[in-house]
Amino acid sequence: MLNPSAATELPPNYPAQDYGRLFDHSSAAGIGVMGIRVLAGGSLSGSAERQYGQDHDRAHRATL
Repeated sequence: MLNPSAATELPPNYPAQDYGRLFDHSSAAGIGVMGIRVLAGGSLSGSAERQYGQDHDRAHRATL
């Protein structure tokens, strides 16, 4: 976990956002949690193949 603060207390002056043990609050409310970024990025897909080309092309066409 890059930022463990959703699951554990951080040491003083930790150099990242503090999610305040969000997992404990979610569990107490009967709500599950899921790490969506690792799924969206394909890290847990079981495949080394990625299809970034479509996403890159779509982002390149976007105008802000």
